[in-house]
Amino acid sequence: MMNLKLTEFDNLYKSILSSETTDKNKDQFYKIGMSLIETYDAYRIRETFLSKLLVIFPNDALLMYYMGHINLGVSNSKAMMWFNFSLRQDPNFVECILDYLKILFDNDMFGAIAAYNKENNDILYKINDNRVRLIVASYEGKMRNFERSIRKYLDIISSGRKNVTQLLFLCAIVM
Repeated sequence: MMNLKLTEFDNLYKSILSSETTDKNKDQFYKIGMSLIETYDAYRIRETFLSKLLVIFPNDALLMYYMGHINLGVSNSKAMMWFNFSLRQDPNFVECILDYLKILFDNDMFGAIAAYNKENNDILYKINDNRVRLIVASYEGKMRNFERSIRKYLDIISSGRKNVTQLLFLCAIVM
């Protein structure tokens, strides 16, 4: 069954590149490719599928994000590059923002966090996702802006989250 998917993926890729294609073929190619990416764990195999998908869909923020995500354990610079590409396509892609910020935060690249935020019109302070808000609160603390940091933590606590366990879990991740 898996060999059939691989063969179909490769045949569709060749067909699309030779201009013998329809939008239906591209949709099918995308679906099969995403399925294969989720099936395999090996970096090189996933990178190959993603590279082929990106040839056909060069502006797809999700594919760029996945390319960054598979590079997390391999190379932070490659991951950051792909996250940057993804965020240029979709500046509000929260999952991508989180992974990008985590690399910057974990490596004490606080100037890069400030630059990213400034280039994107204070986006980090506008996102209403508690995971991003926790990173921003921690960032403010690291920058010794304790009043802003405390205010952010209080905003998160008072945000009415029903699931206190989830909030505590998020705090544990950030710390």
